[in-house]
Amino acid sequence: MSDMSSDQNQTNLNLFQIIGAYMTQMGLGELFKLTNGTPSGWLWDQITSGVDDQAVIMLNMEQTQPFKTRYGIIGELRDRAAKGEPVHVPTVSEVREYEQTTSEIFRRADAPRPVSCRDRVARRAVVGACAQHRPKCAG
Repeated sequence: MSDMSSDQNQTNLNLFQIIGAYMTQMGLGELFKLTNGTPSGWLWDQITSGVDDQAVIMLNMEQTQPFKTRYGIIGELRDRAAKGEPVHVPTVSEVREYEQTTSEIFRRADAPRPVSCRDRVARRAVVGACAQHRPKCAG
């Protein structure tokens, strides 16, 4: 019994480390903690409640407030698509890529950077900034 518990704990820790690393890259490190080697937080609660499928954990993560705050555009576009609007629903990777690209364009144009991809005013400003500073934006 002790070996089984130890094996399960190691499996849980491995899953925690894998998903935790991904969550850190996503900017969602607040969903888990590792204090003196002891895991805790939302992610650990998911794993220790019996959810051992990474895909299920990722789907559950999308329902957390930190995810909705950081990647709210995904939920907004999913809702619009569900209503029949022909929109592209981006992945987390696409949102991050968009933000990095937009930030780079703003940096090259010496313009204030948008806070997130949800900032519609900033998105419109990108077009104006690039038109005004085309040589800088072109690279």
